[in-house]
Amino acid sequence: MVPTTESPAPEFDDQAFIPASDSLQELLTASSLCDGSGTKTVTEPLLLWLDRYGGPIVQASIDAGFADDISHSLCKLLVALGDHSAMYFAKNIAAPAQVKPIASPVPLPSPLPALSHLVQNFLKLLLQYTALPGYYGVDEEESEMTLGFWYLFQEALWNVDYAFDAGEDGEAGNEAEERDRDMMPVAKAVYSELVTIVRRKVVWPPRTVLNGWNREQRDKFQAYYVLRDDMLAFYVTDLLQRLSARQEQDGWEVRVPFPLRYHLSIVPQEIEGTLHCVMAVQEAVPIEDSPHLRQVFGPEILGRLPKAGDERVRRTALHLIGKLSNNCCSYASWFTTQPAQVPESATPSPLMSAITFVVAALPHPALCLFAANALRDLCDANRTALAPHIAAFGELHAGLTGIPDTEKAKVLQSIASVIQALPPVEEIPPVEAIASPVVAKLFEALQSASQLPDEARAMAVQQLETLTGVARGLTRVTDSLLALDDSPEVQAAIGDMNRAREDERVLKLREAILSAIRGTVELWSTDASVCDALSDLFKAITALPSDVTLISLPPGPLLELVCLAAQRQLTAVWLSLATMLAIQLNPPALIVTTFKPEPSPEAAEIALNVLQVLLQTSLSAFAQPGVMISNPDIVQAFFGCVESFIHHFLPIFYRLPAGLFDGLVQCAIGALSLQERYSLTSASTFLSSLITRTATNDDLAAAKASLAQTHGFQIMRAILFGFAGVAPRSAMPNLIELLSTMITRYPLESKQWISEILFADDFYPCRATPEAKNKFIKTVFGTRSLKRTREAAQQFTLVARGLEGSAFGYATVSM
Repeated sequence: MVPTTESPAPEFDDQAFIPASDSLQELLTASSLCDGSGTKTVTEPLLLWLDRYGGPIVQASIDAGFADDISHSLCKLLVALGDHSAMYFAKNIAAPAQVKPIASPVPLPSPLPALSHLVQNFLKLLLQYTALPGYYGVDEEESEMTLGFWYLFQEALWNVDYAFDAGEDGEAGNEAEERDRDMMPVAKAVYSELVTIVRRKVVWPPRTVLNGWNREQRDKFQAYYVLRDDMLAFYVTDLLQRLSARQEQDGWEVRVPFPLRYHLSIVPQEIEGTLHCVMAVQEAVPIEDSPHLRQVFGPEILGRLPKAGDERVRRTALHLIGKLSNNCCSYASWFTTQPAQVPESATPSPLMSAITFVVAALPHPALCLFAANALRDLCDANRTALAPHIAAFGELHAGLTGIPDTEKAKVLQSIASVIQALPPVEEIPPVEAIASPVVAKLFEALQSASQLPDEARAMAVQQLETLTGVARGLTRVTDSLLALDDSPEVQAAIGDMNRAREDERVLKLREAILSAIRGTVELWSTDASVCDALSDLFKAITALPSDVTLISLPPGPLLELVCLAAQRQLTAVWLSLATMLAIQLNPPALIVTTFKPEPSPEAAEIALNVLQVLLQTSLSAFAQPGVMISNPDIVQAFFGCVESFIHHFLPIFYRLPAGLFDGLVQCAIGALSLQERYSLTSASTFLSSLITRTATNDDLAAAKASLAQTHGFQIMRAILFGFAGVAPRSAMPNLIELLSTMITRYPLESKQWISEILFADDFYPCRATPEAKNKFIKTVFGTRSLKRTREAAQQFTLVARGLEGSAFGYATVSM
């Protein structure tokens, strides 16, 4: 029975607390109550206990300046309870009703406390842990533990519905309305306190303190993610106040003691901390039209940040302008919503203010990386708005002498993004100006390779990466959806680009780029770092007709280089590039039609020559013992490559030398017994595509018959052996798909093949009886349903492997 008068509280047992806390955490997170149920039996009794004992424990930690083992365990218990009961707390944050738990761990006071008091006390305890003095990762670790709850609680506040408490009782309905009305002021007060705390906790210490931290501590001290668009106004106001206070200070290098409490400070670290908070909320802030962001990127805030010195403040501002390190959404795209710069305006637009701030940081060694990243993101997102300022970007290019090559590549990509917004003919001079020096340096690396091989190779990689950045910048990434647009405007734009590509200067530039790439492949195609750089460049510098740029290279010469590199060292990189370039050889039409257009005779001849080289190279490598087993990435890339050729150039397979084509099919049949799933499935997909496309092409009727006569029996044998136990269970869906293809395209032959194979003396040893084999044949050929075929094949697989009736067999039947 619950007592109705207050009794003396029992003594706190510190030895029993931690085991009890651990058990309660387990109950709240990993039991049948973990879904938020049990509020009367768990939540409310714990709230009563926390009301009696929680405050003194937390206060002791605040007084001591750290959390001991008991306090740390209490924090974990609070977090577990918060995750468990977030909706309950949101519902009762302003509830006047008294708590009435089924049981209580402490004697209850009289009168009983209101639910709102207990909930608000719980929130107060969590806020105190969030606000623990000191630096996270150095002095304490509890504050970070609480942050997840504040997200969860906020979601609960948005989603809670008090109306369900009213029922048919009008008085209860009125109470629900009052609670709904009273909830928001309390919630806003809690979150106002929270963001004040978080802003203070993210501030980096002065250098005198920071110099004493080891690298692990520096890495662990990260800015906290904070909450939603309502918080942005708080941080902007804070920045304005602190920047106004700084007007009385001289310079940005003033260092004063770092405050641990709440009073307003004007040291640079405090401003940097608030900037970090603004950066952290960008995911949730609606950016269509925000007066707060106009203040951030205007003269009031960005215009008053330092243009020299104090790397931390400037670095955070650069992060704020561009992307975060985890590539989440950024404010860089916000500038696209703002009006363009008015030429006669004395006040720069937010975009130009940001560009000016970023460019000023490029020469600074400690800031160059961050400035280059921010500039790249700004230019990529705001190409059209920046195009009228192309002359200024030309000046920027001329002044890049002091910037490291690694960052110069990003700056050139930024400039190329702006160039792309110009009419094609106007692109020619600036493209030539930024690309020609890069190509010249690549030739320089090739010429010095014999004297300084390591330095030359590193220089070549850097120039390839720079050229990749330029190619990416020139690509119309935002216009990719127009690839199938046949409107007059799009057609006119394509025509303008094609005419500009025929300019003598552009022709010479592309010829030089291709020559430099050829020299690189001939010299370093077996080097992993060069291969990766070439792969990225090939992907960036080739394009479908609708996306072609001034420096886009045709696929034919690049395929020739891919073949050369593959002959020297067969890798998945070269095979994947061949797959991509095969599509470029036979690109989709601008207007979607029922029938895919046939490739040109020139493209078909190139594809045939490339296919022969790749087949000879790959099949020779795969013929070596163990190569296909130990190189599943190459096997998968190889069959993916030849399947791509099937989709675009099917007839050329039947123009291959007979031995080469037969070797390809036999290689695929052999791969159906590989234990590595991706190798097997890629071979199975290749065979399905080859059979289906050959059988459905009226011009290849003779080839269809020859394929069945020469290889049909062996393909079916490999499928059935795979069912019986040769292939891994995870590949069964692919083998079933191949079986269905064979039965559909060669029904009479398949029935004969299956019977001969299943009842042959050399069939793979398995548990399938003659009755099971006959049942499989009868079911498969008694229906034309793919579903029934799949079910029959799955059942036969279970029987053959002795898994029929087992829980494991049926649980994994669809793997």
